Amino acid sequence: MHEFKLAPEYLLPGMVLARDLVQRNVVLLRYNTVLNEDVIEKIRNIGVPEVEVYLQDADAELLKKTVYTQDTQPDYDLLVSGINKLIGQGTISWAHPSFLCRDAQFVPVIEEVLGHVSEILTHSSTAFQLLVETRFLTHPQLVHCRLAMVYALIVGVELDYNIPALIELGICGMFYDIGKLKLPRNYLNKPGKLTEMEFAQVKKHTYFGRQMVMKLAESFSTLKRVTLEHHESYFGGGYPRNIRGRDIHPFSQILALADKFSAMLAPRDYRPPFMPHQAYESTFNSNMNLVAPNIFDAFTKSVLVYPRSCYLKLSNGAVAIAVAFPAERPLHPTIEVVYSEHGREYVGQRPIIDLAERPDLHITGISQLAPQPQI
Repeated sequence: MHEFKLAPEYLLPGMVLARDLVQRNVVLLRYNTVLNEDVIEKIRNIGVPEVEVYLQDADAELLKKTVYTQDTQPDYDLLVSGINKLIGQGTISWAHPSFLCRDAQFVPVIEEVLGHVSEILTHSSTAFQLLVETRFLTHPQLVHCRLAMVYALIVGVELDYNIPALIELGICGMFYDIGKLKLPRNYLNKPGKLTEMEFAQVKKHTYFGRQMVMKLAESFSTLKRVTLEHHESYFGGGYPRNIRGRDIHPFSQILALADKFSAMLAPRDYRPPFMPHQAYESTFNSNMNLVAPNIFDAFTKSVLVYPRSCYLKLSNGAVAIAVAFPAERPLHPTIEVVYSEHGREYVGQRPIIDLAERPDLHITGISQLAPQPQI
């Protein structure tokens, strides 16, 4: 279960301690203690600044309240201006859980979480100002974060995280890479390999990011770890501290994998976006050791390589929709052809093709909007 730090005034009967409560090297309460009114009153009286507890789904509103009481609501004019700038700007059109979840039952859970995250952003000036700095996740270096956040939430649901934990994972997904805003743009857009000195500078974005989110991390303490750790590797060799295994927070591992995959799907100044099968093969052939095995398995089990309900352009010129996504062959969905290779729309029964049985046919592009048939 995921741990949260709460001030004593937010403790409620029924909450469970996530860590021993220690004062002056004396253990006052053991972890897994179920709090009651008497215990909560004693905690408040001894002056402990915060207590680590587990939250349940019903505690989502409480979690948001802890953010609001430490902050003020954003300026209304700034809020309206920012939202207007967001509409239609630079985001990947299919970066939505309804397109990317293998299990459609995940979608309402993730949409609920995104609603909570949106409410936090519109009630916390600290969170909103960070969002403004990212240009509402449309900054060229951060456009992939919206997609990474959705992938991360899908994995979180697959791992059976509850709503409060998913809210914090969503916040981490929005801002984990924000430190890149402090780097010279020519480093990030360089088409070739970075020099040793340039790469040393790029690695500093993890420290920059942690510093930028410190205020918001007063409510979401995991955020400062994720900004620092999302380039670490489960079996070692990552940066900035070369930690490994359980020393890396699970949220950091989830977003490390989501980041690698989504960054390849986003366009860069020096290259077009990769096709999903290219990103999948590149990411997962070389990054199996990046995260814990259970997180890697959760990603491959729950995330669709090709988005649902999107038009897929085929190598023969035809256009199709994927209708089945076999988990054992994620790169070869079963498709229903909507437009022939001559641009004519099929009326009545449409051809159904299993791409695993057609090595001569492959997907070359994705379009959310229906193309106009050419007669």
